[in-house]
Amino acid sequence: MRVLLPASVSGSTEPLVEGVTGWLEVNGDPGDRFDVRVLPIADNQTLFTYGAQERLGGALPLLHEPLVIALPNGVVLSDNSYVNHMSARQTVFPDPGVVEAFRARSPEAARYVSMVETLGTSARRAHAVAVHALRTEAFNLVGAGAVLLLTAMAACVVHVRARAQEIFVRHISGWGFLATHRRLLSTEAVLAVGFVGWAVASTAVGPSARDDPARPGTPVTGAEPLHAAGIALASLGLTLGVLALLHRRIVREGATRC
Repeated sequence: MRVLLPASVSGSTEPLVEGVTGWLEVNGDPGDRFDVRVLPIADNQTLFTYGAQERLGGALPLLHEPLVIALPNGVVLSDNSYVNHMSARQTVFPDPGVVEAFRARSPEAARYVSMVETLGTSARRAHAVAVHALRTEAFNLVGAGAVLLLTAMAACVVHVRARAQEIFVRHISGWGFLATHRRLLSTEAVLAVGFVGWAVASTAVGPSARDDPARPGTPVTGAEPLHAAGIALASLGLTLGVLALLHRRIVREGATRC
């Protein structure tokens, strides 16, 4: 029995040996004893997971500096442990010929193997689901951006049309752009700060709400304040851009009439 340990964590060998020994006592045949040896491997190694991490909640196909437990072929796990491990869809055979030969020797096992989804099929299905989710999120993002742009344009148009003369008078009197539209921009800034503050507060109470069955809610990732800040900055940017165009138009038309 070999435990391949990166050199960067080589100081934790004793707990690992105890943990592997305890795992063998639970999953191996009663009375079996194995010599657990810890061997170092080079740092900064990566290991391809063949999609096994997907069932464990992970999303990355590679593990950085993994701890590898190498079992001797067919002499470690009990029959029940082998069945449990094989039925968990986390066993990969790089050579399909091994599976085909086993199916030819065991007709009963062949029926079970025929019902197991292959790694390629699982990967294609997961890829299709991810692409569909990406397209849906992209469509939602474009739609939300369009709504945000239209809202900013509508607010700026109403503001400028209602105060066209006042804006022109302030311009020729030497007022700056920000001073001329300070009310609208102040309102937008207050709304943006309130939105970001609400996102921060919701994220802060997210873990406690998740553990409270009386307060069901959506999962919190911790990135919600960043998303809210991005939306607020985009809204302010669109408002400033549209307001600058309308301000320039008001000034140009007022100068032409004069």
